[in-house]
Amino acid sequence: MDSLFRLQQPGLSKFVSASLIIHIVILAVALLLVQGKQGRVFITPTYTKVNLIAPQATKKKAPAKAVKPAKAKKKVAIKKAKPVVKKTEPVVKKKAIALKKAKTPPPVAKPVEVEQKVSIDDALSKLEKKVAEEEEDLMVAAMIERLAKKTEAEERKKKELLEELRAEIAEYETANNSVDAQSSANAFEGLSSEIFDLKFKSYYNKVGAKIQSLWIYSGDAHKELQTLITIKINKNGALLDYWVEKKSGDHKFDDSALRAVEKAAPFPVLPEDYNEEDIEIGLRFCPGGCVENN
Repeated sequence: MDSLFRLQQPGLSKFVSASLIIHIVILAVALLLVQGKQGRVFITPTYTKVNLIAPQATKKKAPAKAVKPAKAKKKVAIKKAKPVVKKTEPVVKKKAIALKKAKTPPPVAKPVEVEQKVSIDDALSKLEKKVAEEEEDLMVAAMIERLAKKTEAEERKKKELLEELRAEIAEYETANNSVDAQSSANAFEGLSSEIFDLKFKSYYNKVGAKIQSLWIYSGDAHKELQTLITIKINKNGALLDYWVEKKSGDHKFDDSALRAVEKAAPFPVLPEDYNEEDIEIGLRFCPGGCVENN
């Protein structure tokens, strides 16, 4: 029958177990409460009546759906509030302004002394300028004096030469009063003649110098070479004729002398006091220097 009772009341064991657990919990709590007191404590056991109720025929309930555990809520990290920092305006340091010391004005010079100094400087500068001008004047005067002396000496020398020339001309005219104009014009046929008219000395020199400047001889210059050439010139200086009076024996040398005469023409006009229409002049060409024959 016991087995039948168990079969008919399957939930009885569960209720008994639950009752025991409740009693154990109550005892444990009581022990904890009286743990600190001395002496023994006797606990009278209490009984709990359990009514056995026959189980009613119950409809089979659908198995309860498994309840899913609720998702754990995410922990929200609470941000700590930052301490409010009050902005403080930067303290502007004021630069200390150095007060400049008032400059003491320089002592004013006495106007009298300044005027004296200026007047002295002006006087010195004027004096220096005057001295420089005087020195310059002295230098100019000395230069003029030297030039005057030089010019005077040159004029004196010219006068002396002119007097000598006039004396020679007078002496020549006195010695040759019997010689007519035609003979005097032809008295010098060649440079070897020592008798010639002093009036034409300068003219002959000009003609000879012009021919000599144009004479070019590229052969051997022997002292023995010598040629005489006569030229005929009219009043206007034109070359009328020329010929060889004496050959040197070297035709190249003679040709070089003739070419020099041709290149030199025309010549200077004849002197005004010469009354003839033309004049003949003898020229001697010597490469090594001419030696007049006695």
